[in-house]
Amino acid sequence: MANTEKSSTESAPEPAAAPSSNVTVNTPSNSETVNKPNPNMVMALVLCFMLIIGLGVAFFFKGNDSGEAKDDLSEKEKLQRLIDAEKGSDSSDTRASAAALESRISSILENAHALQSEFEMMKAGYKDAQDKLARAGNEVQGNMNTISRLGSENTALKNQIAQLNNLARNAQAYQNQAQQFAKSNAEKDALIATLQGRPSNETMQQLRNTLNSEQLTKAELLRKLETLEQKMLTMVDAKEVAKLAELQEQNDKLRRQLQALQTSIDFTKLFVKSHTTLPANAQALYNELKGLEGFTEEKLRAAYTRIATELNAENLQQVKFATGSSILNFTDQTTIKNKIDTTASTDYFLVVGYASRTGDAANNEKLSANRATAVASIVNQLKKDGQDVRAVYLGQTNRFSKSVNADNQLCEIWRIKK
Repeated sequence: MANTEKSSTESAPEPAAAPSSNVTVNTPSNSETVNKPNPNMVMALVLCFMLIIGLGVAFFFKGNDSGEAKDDLSEKEKLQRLIDAEKGSDSSDTRASAAALESRISSILENAHALQSEFEMMKAGYKDAQDKLARAGNEVQGNMNTISRLGSENTALKNQIAQLNNLARNAQAYQNQAQQFAKSNAEKDALIATLQGRPSNETMQQLRNTLNSEQLTKAELLRKLETLEQKMLTMVDAKEVAKLAELQEQNDKLRRQLQALQTSIDFTKLFVKSHTTLPANAQALYNELKGLEGFTEEKLRAAYTRIATELNAENLQQVKFATGSSILNFTDQTTIKNKIDTTASTDYFLVVGYASRTGDAANNEKLSANRATAVASIVNQLKKDGQDVRAVYLGQTNRFSKSVNADNQLCEIWRIKK
């Protein structure tokens, strides 16, 4: 600052003497008064100290607004001028100037507090923005993890679809091969039937005996010999017959494998775990059949007659299974085909599976589900355009026979007419 603090022993500048002819000599009492601290000087020093504090606070926040920094500099200059003016003023003017200066300093402090509050608010806003940014980053990371997981699941599903497509192609190849075997077997069966009509060695011997006993003419003998030679040319030995039987067995085994594969492929499409997903008329039929447990044979027949009338449903065929097996025999498949050929294109088929009360309930449910699906798969292959089929499992029962458990190991094909 331009003004520096003076020591208390230094005398204040004396004002110029008034024009007088007499020279006044300072007395000891006047010297004592001069050595006392000047109140105006003390006030000026206090104001300077407060000014320094205010300016320091103002300069601390000057980076927030360049315009405010210029205003503070202007205020500083004004305060400096006021302090310089206070040194030569009287006490009343000094007090007024001090009050004005104090008011200005208070205003500066209030502005400083306001700036400090705004700075704190900015800090809080910056912290809140950082928190929001962190949360957004976490959400983005979560979304990336979800995208990665969905991508993996999509890849797995594509692999499963590719496997199912391969199975479907293999199933078609097996079916074509089975058809070829069936055609070959039909030809072999016809050949076997023909061979069974050929004369044996005993027949030949009897013919010779007859020839000798009846003394056939030469011409008749030649004719019969030529006929026998023609028949012998078409005969097949016993080894070839055994080969045909082995081929038939292999063909049957292949057809059973093909049926099991087709059942596995059709399971998710045709088997219904909950009857509530069936059409309304099929649900009504399921509920009616479920309530027939414990009926006698006569009551069961009467109930089936009532169901046919009220629900327009027909028990088309029962398919029985060997214990522990879910493979249909070929006779049942032929019967199913003949009956489906007589149905309308708008009919709906519901295959209901049952199990006997022997064995484990969970295993019986799984086995019966496979049986019902196997029958539904055959119906699905033979059905007409516009028809549909589903399979359900109704549970363990003894409604079809109280004494023979195997009679309860069956599936019913119900035709619901529309």
